[in-house]
Amino acid sequence: MKKIKYLIILLPLLTGCNYRELNKLGITTAVSIDYQNNNYNIIAEVVNPIKQQDASSANNSPFITFKNSAPSLQEAFRNIVLESPRQLYAAHLEIIVLSEEIVNNHLKEFLEYFTRDPETRTEIKIIIAKTDKSIKGISLQTLLTNFSSSNILESLELQSQVLGLTYEVTINELLNMYIDPYLEVTLPSMTLYGNEEIGDEKENITTSSPKATVKIGTTAITKDNKILGYLSIEESKIQNIINGNIKETILKYPYKNGYVVFEPNQIKTKKEVDIKNNKIKIELSGYSKTKEVQTNIDIKNKKEVEKLNQHFNKELEKEIINTFNNIKENYNILMSKENELYNGVTALNDGSRMLKEGIEKYNNEGIAVLYNYSKQVESMESKLKSLVKLGEEYQTFTMKEDSVKGNTKFILIVDGEKAKEEVKNTKTKDSKVTFWTKVKDLFK
Repeated sequence: MKKIKYLIILLPLLTGCNYRELNKLGITTAVSIDYQNNNYNIIAEVVNPIKQQDASSANNSPFITFKNSAPSLQEAFRNIVLESPRQLYAAHLEIIVLSEEIVNNHLKEFLEYFTRDPETRTEIKIIIAKTDKSIKGISLQTLLTNFSSSNILESLELQSQVLGLTYEVTINELLNMYIDPYLEVTLPSMTLYGNEEIGDEKENITTSSPKATVKIGTTAITKDNKILGYLSIEESKIQNIINGNIKETILKYPYKNGYVVFEPNQIKTKKEVDIKNNKIKIELSGYSKTKEVQTNIDIKNKKEVEKLNQHFNKELEKEIINTFNNIKENYNILMSKENELYNGVTALNDGSRMLKEGIEKYNNEGIAVLYNYSKQVESMESKLKSLVKLGEEYQTFTMKEDSVKGNTKFILIVDGEKAKEEVKNTKTKDSKVTFWTKVKDLFK
């Protein structure tokens, strides 16, 4: 029982937040950032502090948007307190919308600011506003969700699961792509359609057809952190298949006099590098459903189904090769991990070439020289042996009788360097020598 009492006493001490603290925070769910005229222009979607059911009954919006501009991101966000009684709180931030200008010229400053902010989560999703007005997409009133940010985020998540048009990128993944020299930044995009001025008013959700809406787009391709363009719908799907970022999608291929729609799923991608031929091998495995048949075939016939399966594999292979080459040629880059693999192969080839050149230089300037010296030494050794033998057989400079044995010694004088004498400073100490010491020294 005492333990329970202690627990009840400690619980209030362990809580770190109370109503007064929450009452001073502006819970921020989405942010959009643009850069114009030397200023960062931001829009922040903040939760309406009124209870959601009260806001709905009072015909109030469930969220409030704040706008501000300043030369730095820190000033732009901090200065919102000039019009808001609550300071922005980013711990619940779900999505950030970036303009093309930010991605092209200010991505470093953006990453620097948000990665240093302790409140920012690494799971925040990043998306590009494809047009200038699309940056205002987080301020729209939406029909199926209370928050515009939720509408964008849920659409992004859902299409990546069932359509595979593009995939979600977190701020942590964006940072990894930015700092990795072998990767190029790829991001999903969105476009605002309709009248954005009416879109942020209640009128936008009073009819079944909103006056303004946001639509998820295809993948943006960059080179050296500059947007080069946007993939087509089919290219975007194939890119995600190659990179293993797809769960399921639909692919339409012509067949005979019509077409067939397939639904590949459970796709697994395996990549290998052929260093010798400088190629990348991509192997796909998975399943596919036939979702729609608009041609004259008997799907109950096993042979016809087998032909259809072969046709699907052939068309998919052709589309993968075409997409891969198109991105490589038109944008002068490779895709995600393929870029890393390709650069890895190039670096390995460069390293092998440098190693080959180094070995050749080592052989020419090192081993070959030593080998020549060894040959010279062998020649000199042979000459010395012959000279020694002649010296042993040579007995006299003058005439002698055959019965008399002679012996002649040869002395070879060579020039050499004299060893440098070390000069040591020695100090002599005068000492007195007695007479008896002098007498003893005579007998040494």
